[in-house]
Amino acid sequence: LLVYAAAFGVLARALPLAALMASDRALFHASYDERQAAHAERMRFAASGSLSDWLADLRAYEHYAAGAQPRLQHVSRATVRDVKAHVRTLRDALSLTGLASSADSSASSSANANADDDAVLRALVFAGLSPSIVRVRVPPQRYQEVSGGAVGVDHEARELSFYLADMFGASAGWQTHDVRSDVRVFVHPQSTMFAHAAYRVPFVTCFAMTSSAHAAKVYLRDVTAPGVFALLLFGPPLSVDREHRVVAVGATGAVAVRAWPRVAVLVNHLRRLLDELLRRKLEDPALPIAGHPVVDAVLELLRTDGL
Repeated sequence: LLVYAAAFGVLARALPLAALMASDRALFHASYDERQAAHAERMRFAASGSLSDWLADLRAYEHYAAGAQPRLQHVSRATVRDVKAHVRTLRDALSLTGLASSADSSASSSANANADDDAVLRALVFAGLSPSIVRVRVPPQRYQEVSGGAVGVDHEARELSFYLADMFGASAGWQTHDVRSDVRVFVHPQSTMFAHAAYRVPFVTCFAMTSSAHAAKVYLRDVTAPGVFALLLFGPPLSVDREHRVVAVGATGAVAVRAWPRVAVLVNHLRRLLDELLRRKLEDPALPIAGHPVVDAVLELLRTDGL
């Protein structure tokens, strides 16, 4: 995650983001009676469409660390101390590799030109968690009669279903993949994505899953909804079904997207170019890659999702 962050100019925010992911404590902590108040406080930082529990927590951490008003009542001070310690450790480790200097953690540094780009940060979360992929199954579109004809009715979150894609099973084509091998899962009620219903791309990634002691359910925690090009660029290897214009992600065929074959060919080539550029950067940390055509192409795809 941090190697990509240094390359894509989001290091200042990726450091605390990675530190939050490394902490074994939740950022928001409250007693059972205050759980709803803590969740409402957390939701304030997801209101602007972060589409990620991690980005909501990152915004909350930045708000708390800056001493901004209003003061947050349910942020764990112990977690904040852990995050700050992890940030120092990660920054020192990056400095030793030569990938970043201490100045690069400053938001004004050229290494952080894209630090405010949530789409890039969501893609990096996915890159760090891949291949943890959950498919979102959306029911058929419903319509409502109006005087001029019919209009589509938005789905509610409770109408969606989620399935953990089997990314480690036997190799199979996307047409022969047995969906019964995919495990039904549910977004945890404490997730900022629990009531989200508008998934433009039908997949998410998650950091952890927990089981309910009272029901046979597996819950997703720390959910992030990246774009389709994050899936294609940072997910498992791609294969192309030219006849049906389908790109399968991974060998099992559990995840597939409809796209022109040339899209997969170009993405595969871009992945190879990016891997080669990062290899050269690791061998020669002084090599400047900011503004490199490969980096700029990846950033543009992540920002626009190819649109």
